[in-house]
Amino acid sequence: LAVADGGTGASTAPAARVNLRNPSLTPTANDIDWSLSDNFYVVLGASVTITFSNAQDGQSLMFAVSTPGSYAVTWPAAVEWPNSVTPTASGTGFTDLYAFTRINGVVYGNVVKSYTI
Repeated sequence: LAVADGGTGASTAPAARVNLRNPSLTPTANDIDWSLSDNFYVVLGASVTITFSNAQDGQSLMFAVSTPGSYAVTWPAAVEWPNSVTPTASGTGFTDLYAFTRINGVVYGNVVKSYTI
């Protein structure tokens, strides 16, 4: 059964749950489709701009971002971060774990940084 890949490059729901995108691609924009999964992982091959789609109130998701190079992640402007400070990626050789929850139409984000890859 084929599913909408939500920008993952995957043709099945299980594959979409573990890949945000095909690691061989270096797109400049990636959509996290909340209807596909509540867990996403990507190894960056370039700096990236993230967008969200299909988020519903009460949903939460985890997004692991591994950074083998000096790449940046740009998050949707509407995400509310602690102390109103948008985090930056830890940098070369690290994985950051981002958590997002949507409450009353607002997406709240948080991050645990600098796991060694």
